[in-house]
Amino acid sequence: MPRGSQPKHVNARVLLEDSPRKWYVLGLSYVSYSHYTDRQAELRNIWQSTSPEVIEKVKSCLEIDNAVSHTKNKHIDPSREDYFVYRLSTTSPSVYTFMKEQGLHVPKRERTFPEQVPLDLLPHFLRGFFDAKAALYHDKEGLLVCTLSYNPVFLEALAEKLKSQTAITKQRGTAIRTRKKYSGRNAFNIRDYLYQDLESILQGGLYVPERKDLFFRK
Repeated sequence: MPRGSQPKHVNARVLLEDSPRKWYVLGLSYVSYSHYTDRQAELRNIWQSTSPEVIEKVKSCLEIDNAVSHTKNKHIDPSREDYFVYRLSTTSPSVYTFMKEQGLHVPKRERTFPEQVPLDLLPHFLRGFFDAKAALYHDKEGLLVCTLSYNPVFLEALAEKLKSQTAITKQRGTAIRTRKKYSGRNAFNIRDYLYQDLESILQGGLYVPERKDLFFRK
């Protein structure tokens, strides 16, 4: 049995009550979660990402005792940031049941935006999703640029939700339906929405430091 996959403790109770931690980890999971049946016919929940910080956040939020493992992607240049893929797994049936109820038992191309997220907790879900999926950089003029790649149905629903909750204006679309790009003032408005209660976010550890630093870099 691979290192880091033995069934140990997981606090599935986190997923039973509406809380910032529950919706933040669900946002992370929309990008990183999948499941499979192993050789012993045992169902496994698995999270994987090229970002070790994302997987460590899942591990921390769900209090999973299993170790994080990693493998090399031998088909790409070792100098690239995505050369390693980090993984975490658990056999918890309660976690699988919750993820299935949220629609995460299907491939990412079929996942839809979770309309059941309470509005007061929506920033936590979106911050988790952005932490796991957003590509952030500053262009040559110093403007913040944020791009998301996911299935088009989810991205359109996300865009509408952001328009209803933030001051973003209409952004010029991209030619690729599986990609959304927000830049300049729109990106800053999204940042302010995701981190609107920064003190409690920092205290709760519900953020990926690298992403926060990119969002707030002057």
